[in-house]
Amino acid sequence: AEFVANSFVVDSDNFKVSQAGEVSATGTFISHNGVTGTGRNEGRLSSGALNLKRWTKNATNGTDAVNIYGDGTTTAHGRIEVAGTNSSGKVTDQVVILGYWDGAQMIMRDAAEPTIELYANLGRIDIKGDMNLSRGTMNVAHTVSCQNVSAWGEVTTNSLNVSGQKNRIVDTSYGIVKMSAFETPNPTFADIGSGICDENGECLIVLNSKFLETIADKEIHWFVTPTSKCNLWVEKINNISCIVHSEPNSTFDWMCTGSQNGYENDYAEIYSKNTEEESNNYNETNIMIKELEKLIFDNENNVKNETDSVL
Repeated sequence: AEFVANSFVVDSDNFKVSQAGEVSATGTFISHNGVTGTGRNEGRLSSGALNLKRWTKNATNGTDAVNIYGDGTTTAHGRIEVAGTNSSGKVTDQVVILGYWDGAQMIMRDAAEPTIELYANLGRIDIKGDMNLSRGTMNVAHTVSCQNVSAWGEVTTNSLNVSGQKNRIVDTSYGIVKMSAFETPNPTFADIGSGICDENGECLIVLNSKFLETIADKEIHWFVTPTSKCNLWVEKINNISCIVHSEPNSTFDWMCTGSQNGYENDYAEIYSKNTEEESNNYNETNIMIKELEKLIFDNENNVKNETDSVL
């Protein structure tokens, strides 16, 4: 060791402190909270990696809690591993976050196996098990494939195909019951109401403007049901209104249906499972392309390094 101009200089094989204040060392730096045994936290900096340990009743020699280190051969990546202990006492990496050459990846596990995998490079989330949304909104632009979806908020998707039941659940005095919607081969919206004929035996019905913007103009149907002793018939005036004819003061209920705007030509379309298969094939193809690109990228780097060495 040498003191020069108010600076401390150490020059040895495994530890160096320069006059500029730079410290370099080989070996391990250890920092802890001063606790011995259960409750001890310890951090170790060694070989460019950070390891955090925790002492518990069942781990008297300390258990890995967090590891942070660099990775990669031709390209540098960062990696963070957060460990957890299952009921059997086995320690596993339950959260893994890593930077990759073409985008970040994140894996979250339960005590046994990967449960949620996120791939920023593919714009994909893989979930094993149930996905519960207790609040907020989920917007899906492509495909959701799963066994169960439980949502207490809003779910917005481009298309939804259901092979089993599709119900709304309603809390009643009998318990929570499942209610099913009225479904038709043609995508249809409906509006309902009641009316009474005037002294001339006529009743004008004008559809709500909001409802009119949701249906196609050319596919509007009227249905009337008398609620008093009378005969009824409907005179269509235009695509926004009609006149119900009957005896004076006759009462009735009415329903108007229209094809959903933009889907008026759809009728019992044939569903193809190719949609899901194409999505899976797309993801698999994307992965293969990314791996191929990485091989090309690594080979180009190796050739460049070899060329630089020759030069």
